[in-house]
Amino acid sequence: MSEDGRRPLRPATRAAQAAGATEPAYGGMVPAIYPSAPYLRDADGRYLGGRSYARDRDPTAVPAEALLAELEGGAEALLFASGMAAATTVFETLGPGAHVLVPRHMYWTVRAWLDHLAARIAPGSVILFDEYLCTSRWREDEHKAFQEAVARHGWRYRYRAFNLFAKQAVVVIC
Repeated sequence: MSEDGRRPLRPATRAAQAAGATEPAYGGMVPAIYPSAPYLRDADGRYLGGRSYARDRDPTAVPAEALLAELEGGAEALLFASGMAAATTVFETLGPGAHVLVPRHMYWTVRAWLDHLAARIAPGSVILFDEYLCTSRWREDEHKAFQEAVARHGWRYRYRAFNLFAKQAVVVIC
């Protein structure tokens, strides 16, 4: 029970009601959409309201991020303007021995990530490739990018598991 004696709302209800988020400036029943890309600066060049650019500081996402954090029981959540922005953020924050899920059909992207993260990939690192084998393009995608990175960086590895139904492979760096 909540403090007011009512049952807590179910997650589906919280999501449908956007956790009660509204548009405070004009009293809108739903959160506002802010289409601005750049934001105003004061005479000293500081951004007014703490927003610099819509891609990384868009206030439109704030209510959704708060709702996702609440529903997932997290301290906070982040939304990104693109999948590449989200993936890059994850890869940039990884430490040695981190676990990574790599999606299919991504030869050049996987190659770039593996090279960029080479210094962080250490014995004990686990990499999960999605659709690594058993597809018509397996020799051209993640498998190829990984094998080239192994040759460039001198990594030793072993396959830890395969899921032939989902076409996934788990690799452990030795």
